[in-house]
Amino acid sequence: MPADLMPADAGLILADAYSADIVRQGPEHPMPAATPRPMLLRYDHAAALRLQRITDPEAASHSG
Repeated sequence: MPADLMPADAGLILADAYSADIVRQGPEHPMPAATPRPMLLRYDHAAALRLQRITDPEAASHSG
């Protein structure tokens, strides 16, 4: 994908299978103070479910 198709005000990272370079820093969008904890909990829950599926594939077939 040509880099010039990306908006000029968006951040840009060029990556391949071995490395990545930040070409253009993106703007910061601070989150409200109450947002990080619920987001972190959702991330943790999703990660725990993925780990469970890896370690116990039969558990996924028994859940709902």
